[in-house]
Amino acid sequence: MARPCRATPPPTSSDVLWHGTTYYVLLDGLLTPLLSDGFNTDTALQLTLLNWQAIGTAGLLTRLVHVTVGRARPLTEGCSNDPKAKSYCEFPGASFIAGHAAMTSTNAGLACANHRHLELYGGGIPDAAVRPILVTTAAGVGVLRMIADKHWLSDTVVAWVLGGSIGYGMPYLLRYRYARRLLVPLPNTALLPWGDQTSGGLQLRGVF
Repeated sequence: MARPCRATPPPTSSDVLWHGTTYYVLLDGLLTPLLSDGFNTDTALQLTLLNWQAIGTAGLLTRLVHVTVGRARPLTEGCSNDPKAKSYCEFPGASFIAGHAAMTSTNAGLACANHRHLELYGGGIPDAAVRPILVTTAAGVGVLRMIADKHWLSDTVVAWVLGGSIGYGMPYLLRYRYARRLLVPLPNTALLPWGDQTSGGLQLRGVF
């Protein structure tokens, strides 16, 4: 006897937070340079590419682990193969690693990297506030998924580490470390704007 098909479940709070952080990071990287920096298309394009690279890499690795490792979710414990059973052993997707936690952590890592190195909101409290908010959201998503018996603790911890490492590490390794090396080539030095009545540019000043 075939078990009747179930309707698609409504989005959970963890679904909303995952997709919400993804939209935030992508729109932030695209629109903020355009709207607040004189329609800076170069920065908007580079940020968009960096964000998509990290999100795409995290998504690919997450799905690859799902296919190769799998692992049953906690909610399947004690299920029955009887089609009439209340807890029927349907396959709800692989548990390892926690996809929601991995992707939300990737978004948190991207937000931390972008707002630390570029100060998209002009620096200070606005940029500093983005980082703990996104990190707390990623932590909350992982906890919510465990409470719902969607993932084991080990699924979630690995997802947090992997997603955060990709989200922060990829833009840093591909872009920001080179910018920092260029802008601060020596200790105790800084590049400062300079100009007079006839010319202008940058000057390197330092304390030796």
